[in-house]
Amino acid sequence: MNITRINQFHAADGKALQLLGLLKTLVDEIGGCQGLVHAELLQSAEHPRDLVITEVWDGIKSHQDAVKSISSERIKEVVALLDHPPKGSYFTVARSAHPAPSSFESLI
Repeated sequence: MNITRINQFHAADGKALQLLGLLKTLVDEIGGCQGLVHAELLQSAEHPRDLVITEVWDGIKSHQDAVKSISSERIKEVVALLDHPPKGSYFTVARSAHPAPSSFESLI
């Protein structure tokens, strides 16, 4: 069963663009890791200093192995751009919804 990891970041004042750029490179790096199903970097439309990385993995161990591949220097770079420590948790899907196909799509 897949596991979703949600990581929350709040950039220090004036550091949102720098943090966004650094997190983009981290998402690109984990893109090649074994067990990754999907990852996205999101930026709040209302509060641009708030950033979230959502990662779907084939299991918690795959995520933990991927984290070990991130250098401590890279982690220090991220932490230096934050107002407070990042938060992260693992989630499982309790329910999902998918839109019904439009009538045009069903004709194809």
